[in-house]
Amino acid sequence: MSRVQLANEPDIPGLVALNNRYVQQGLTLKRSGEFAYAHLADYRVVRGADGEIIGCVALDEYSPSVVEIISLAVSQDEQGLGHGTALINAADELARKRGYAEVFSVSF
Repeated sequence: MSRVQLANEPDIPGLVALNNRYVQQGLTLKRSGEFAYAHLADYRVVRGADGEIIGCVALDEYSPSVVEIISLAVSQDEQGLGHGTALINAADELARKRGYAEVFSVSF
């Protein structure tokens, strides 16, 4: 079972690196360390046994009632183990706690 945690400042390089692995495939938008820092409270992560980030997701507010799930990424060797589902569920729970009426995600 995936244990989703809050992201913290030392996680920023790992968040950015994981997210940006999928940019060339068109699966994620490129993120910078500055973006991750500014949205740190919006990120959730899954860590491997060594503490390395193996999955991440974030929320991006569109309006006080609408939020997008963004930066969903799971390391290739960790895919198919339920981490993505756990991250989406954590993002949805965070959105509900924050009172968003609508949650959406753009996928291809």
